[in-house]
Amino acid sequence: MKKANFTQNTLCVFSNRFHLIKSVLCVALFASLSFSSLNAQCPGFQFINQPGIACGELGPNVLENPGFEMTAPGFPVPSPTITWAWPFPPSPPGWFMFGAGFQNIVIEGLNPRSGNNHLKMFGQFNGGFNVSGFVQGHPAQPGEVWVGSVYMMTESVDPILGTAQTDNFAELHIEFYDNQGCFLAGENFKTSEKFDGTYPKDEYIEFKAIAEAPAGTAEVRYVGFFFQPLWQGGAVYYDD
Repeated sequence: MKKANFTQNTLCVFSNRFHLIKSVLCVALFASLSFSSLNAQCPGFQFINQPGIACGELGPNVLENPGFEMTAPGFPVPSPTITWAWPFPPSPPGWFMFGAGFQNIVIEGLNPRSGNNHLKMFGQFNGGFNVSGFVQGHPAQPGEVWVGSVYMMTESVDPILGTAQTDNFAELHIEFYDNQGCFLAGENFKTSEKFDGTYPKDEYIEFKAIAEAPAGTAEVRYVGFFFQPLWQGGAVYYDD
């Protein structure tokens, strides 16, 4: 997650790690813009299917433990690839895990995109719609623009299938909170595109989200989600 200084009033997104990025800006949001015009204005930057795109110099990645390389002490797990599983031990440094009914949020070293670890999530299998995820917050001020990205993958040996309308999916949120810790609702948070079973298997794909901090902002939160509508199987890996 990073911060960027904008040099123009259109937005394009770019980054290099699992991050949250901040930007001091002059921002114009617009409903639609063609891919060709984006390329013309911001060559080499990646298009995001969002109401706004951001062009500017990105600041440093502010996330602590962005690639889950620092694991928290946990109970022994009967697998050489798993280094940590939640909810029994504390959350890993920098992160808070939520929503798990059992060990469905795991840090393991089976197939990371980089480094030694990645995070793996799957559904709670509790018979109803359920949500699990990981979150990290950082101080923020109104008028800042924040960009987050994550690489996600589902393996062909245990894939999520179908579409986000009816089956499991994952996505990234950028959310804002006031100084009392209350969520600033409305159009003040943004999501990445949904990662579902229609994407290729066995390869990490980057997803990004961008949002401008509204009035009253004291904190920005980077949130990774896994949604399970019912009993659907499959897991998603998160890294970088």
